[in-house]
Parts: sequence; structure tokens; C-alpha cells
Amino acid sequence: MTPFSSFRHRGSSETRASRGATKFLIVRVASLCYERVWYLRDLELMTEIHVGDEAHALLSRADFIEEWTALYAGCLWATAGQHPEFVRTWYRVYRGVYEPVLAISRAPSGALAGVLPLVEIGGRLVHAAPDDCPYHVWISAPDLGNEFMPEAMSALDAALGPMRLDLCFLPPATPRAWLEGRSQAAARAEIAFATRRVLRVDDPNAVRDYVRGKSRLRTTMGKLKRTGNVRFRRVRAPHEIASVLAACEPMFEVRYGAMHGVLPFRDDPLRRKFLLAQAEVPGLMHVTVLERDGEILAAHLGPTGKRELSISGLVYSEFEARYSPGALLLLELAVLLSQEGYELLDFTPGDDEYRARFSTTSEPVYGLTLHADRLRREARRVQTAIQNVARSAFSRFPGQSSLSRLSRELREGVVQDPDAGSPSPAEPRGPVVVFRIPPDLERTQRDGVRENTLEELTRFSGDRSSYLALLRTAMSHIRAGGRMFTRTRDGILESIAFLVPAHAFGTGHGLPAGAFVICEVDRLSGASEPWLEDVLASLEHHVQGDLYVMITDSMLAERLKARGFTAVTSARLRPLELSVQGAPEGQVVSNAEG
Repeated sequence: MTPFSSFRHRGSSETRASRGATKFLIVRVASLCYERVWYLRDLELMTEIHVGDEAHALLSRADFIEEWTALYAGCLWATAGQHPEFVRTWYRVYRGVYEPVLAISRAPSGALAGVLPLVEIGGRLVHAAPDDCPYHVWISAPDLGNEFMPEAMSALDAALGPMRLDLCFLPPATPRAWLEGRSQAAARAEIAFATRRVLRVDDPNAVRDYVRGKSRLRTTMGKLKRTGNVRFRRVRAPHEIASVLAACEPMFEVRYGAMHGVLPFRDDPLRRKFLLAQAEVPGLMHVTVLERDGEILAAHLGPTGKRELSISGLVYSEFEARYSPGALLLLELAVLLSQEGYELLDFTPGDDEYRARFSTTSEPVYGLTLHADRLRREARRVQTAIQNVARSAFSRFPGQSSLSRLSRELREGVVQDPDAGSPSPAEPRGPVVVFRIPPDLERTQRDGVRENTLEELTRFSGDRSSYLALLRTAMSHIRAGGRMFTRTRDGILESIAFLVPAHAFGTGHGLPAGAFVICEVDRLSGASEPWLEDVLASLEHHVQGDLYVMITDSMLAERLKARGFTAVTSARLRPLELSVQGAPEGQVVSNAEG
């Protein structure tokens, strides 16, 4: 890198361990030199690193936020995650959990020339709000895109010591010339290539043709409208956004817990506060809903971009999946964005089928890791080469592709949506006994039984692994066309059961056509004969054919036999479980397929 022409560091005697106190660094650079490329300028960039309280103090200044906003507006590759209000809100909400690291550059005139908002997590630097924005990148004046980052890295090294920096993903227009040649930055850099799928919405005529081409979805919308008053709308008022979030939070929690093993709100107690804080800033969030008779069927919540909107928080009601509400919302969203003057609907990086189905083109994006030094980068290069050779050799053996995929899934620990359809039966927790419910059984309705209320699931009080297992079980039965019945006591989920059509268990289940089965009635500690009776009393309007109950609790099975329930020995049923597949690291899974 270019030698420093001057250097000043206030508080340089502090150690890394006491970095919570204020720090300030200024680096002046006269020129930058790369292989075959010179950037000679008649100005000096001044790069500053603000950490902790110093960063919060800077972010509280209205004049600095005004400067940042102007820089953001003029940056060609800036996305919603670099908006100053988005970053400032995240830093404020997570204060005390994460310490801000803010790199900024100024021209000799004092004008703000570049910003990189960071946070240290697990001994490495990442973009601020790493889980809440899909693109992690610096912003700068357009002609300084290749100058800012090398100097920011030098300043960060001097202030904090050499650290790894991960930015995933860089938008397509991000300057990358500074990563070429034999510069120190290039020697530390590891670049991953990916693509994102997008739908252009800047031509109203093209958008109209696009919508006309989705004839099946338009037919589905017609069917949905015959079931009630259906409305798509954008939500702007903070109190309305708060209501949407309250309704959608269980959808997020149940879906992402079942599909990904991720609990967006239980794992991150500050997420709700962060979203509500964004709602208080006019125009910062883009929230849309698809409703029927006031009930939310699908919703999208995400930060508002300059020219594009990235699909980030899309959920829909699994109980209404037959109407594809997530897909219908996307169709309406494309029309709305065209009317609002957007250019792109961005489906973000990933190779899910729905991305290709709804998008019209793809664009390159990049993952960037800047290792702490050249040695660590070379070690990573060697490790990658060895892995590639081993993977190539392993794939030559017949039938090893699935094992290779399984190995990757276990290593990466991520899952994606199942291909679709009905879940597959799994090995039972205990011996399965199927009883036929006597048609003349007396049914007395008791209070406290709720139907198809996902919020009840989030009140489960067990450990995390048991909670995730419950969510997978619930999703498997709901996707099989089942209805869910729950009861809570003192705010804790006490009992659960599902009513599922017998055909969900596949062929050869041994039950009459049109039969229904009550499942998982004995899953929780609140299971009992009275709970079964409560569920039966709630089914009078749901069941036309024969009714059965599947029991795996041996003690409950014995009590039912004593009451005269008849075991059906011809029934061949196993508890339903949700099957999942692996997905490459970084792949975002959406629920848009509805």
C-alpha cells in the first residue's frame, strides 16, 4: 500500500481488550499504486475509524446523517442496507450487544467521500445488520469506488489490528478494480461468484405482459376472491406496520423454524424492536399485505431501496397454501413497484425454483472475504484446492453424489424448503395404535380449544431442539391438509392435535376412503382423554366420513381400550414428518411458492 504521509491516532495506548472506549484514526494518502494501474489524484483522502461511543456520537449528529444521505443518493451501487437511517437504527437497537465500527473517508474540503458500516462478530468484521440486508458493501462518491476500500482496510488494520472482513453479497455494480493485480488488497482477497434473479419493473407495458403471462395465478386469484373480500395494499403507518408484524411473527417463526432450524424472533429477541424502530422512520420500510376479510394471507416486510426492492421477509399462511398467497402477493407487488417508479424486483442470490419462475433475468453478484493477511489467504487457497480435488475424486464413485451432498449439508448445517407436496411418514416414537372413534361418542365442548392459531405454537416452553421438532411436526401436518387444534394454560402451550385426511399417509393406509385421522394428540404432557374429547367436540363441522385417532402413548391407548374404543388392526399408519433438503451456504429460502 502507499506509505502514509501523516498519521495520528488518539488513544493508541489502549489494547484490543479495552476497545470499548473512544478511538479515532486519521490516515492521509496521496496516491494509490496497483499493477499497471495508477490512481494519481491532486487530493488527499482522510480515512477515519470510529468505534463504540465515538461512532454513536457521530451517528447522533444531524449534519453527518445529512452528508451520508447525500452520499447514499449519489452512489451507483448502494442498496437499502447502506441507508444511514437503516444502519443508525440497527446500531442503536443493538447497542450493548454489538459495538459499531464505522469507517469513513473525507476529501480535503471536508466533504464525506466514503462510508463502510461494520460490526465485529466472532473475531471478524462484517457489515452492520448482517442478517437483515442481503447486500453488504461500502458506499462512496462514484469516482472513488476503487480508492476508498484499500485505504479503509489500512485504517482498520492500524486501528484494530489485522482482522478478517466478510462482505456477502456485493451488488452487481460494485467497483472491483482495486481487487485486481498484485496489490496488498488483492493478495488478501477471496472472491466467490454467484447470481441473483431479478424482474425488471421499470416498463409498465412489460409488467402488464408479465402479469398476463401468469394465467394460472390469475385464475387462482379469481378462486380466492370468491371466498371473501380480497385486498392487496401497501402499509405505511407505524401502528399498522406493528399490527402486520404481530400477525406475521408466528408465520416467520414457525416456517423458518421448521424449514431452516432458525427462529428469527426467539433466537434474536431484539429483532422485533429493530423492525418496529424502522417503522417509525418514514419511508424506511416497504410493507405489503394480501388480505381476505381483514385476515393477512401473505405479507412482505423489507427495507426500502433506491431503485430496487429485495425480497427479504416474505411469509404466507400455510393453512391457505392451496391459493398460493405468497405467489399472488409477488404478482401484485411487481405491479405496485412499477407504479411507484422502481426499476427492479430483486429475488436475491440463490437457485430456488421460485426465483427462476418469477424473475426474467439474472445478474452477477460477489461474495468478498478480505483475510487478515496474505498468509491466511494462501492457507485458505490451499484448503479450497484440496477440498476441490477430494470432491472431484469422491464424485467419481458410483452413487456418491447423494452422499457428497449429505456431507455438505451436515458440514454447513443449513436446509431449504422441501420440493413440495405431502410429507413422508417417519419412524414412530412408539408403537402406533389406531382407534376408530365411536360415532355415538358424547362430545361436550369446553373452552380454551383454538383452531389453526400459529401463535399458540410459539408458546411452547420446552428446549430449543424439542421446539424445532414440534414446528416440523406441525408443518408436516398442515402441509398435508391438516387442521391444528391447541390449548394453552397460563400462557404455555399445553396440548396439541391435528386432523388430517387419511390419504395424506399415502396408499395402503388401510382406512376407508374419505376417512380422517386425529394425530399427535398425545405429543405433549397435556395429552389426556379429556383433551381428546375436547378435540372431538371441535370437529363436528369438519368431518363427514369415518374418524380415527392415532396413538403412540401406550398408557393412553390402554385407557381408550378400557373405554370401549376399538383398535383397527388393518390400519398401517406412521406419524408424518417433514422431509428437508440441503442447500448451499448463503442460499436464502423463500416461501413465495405458496
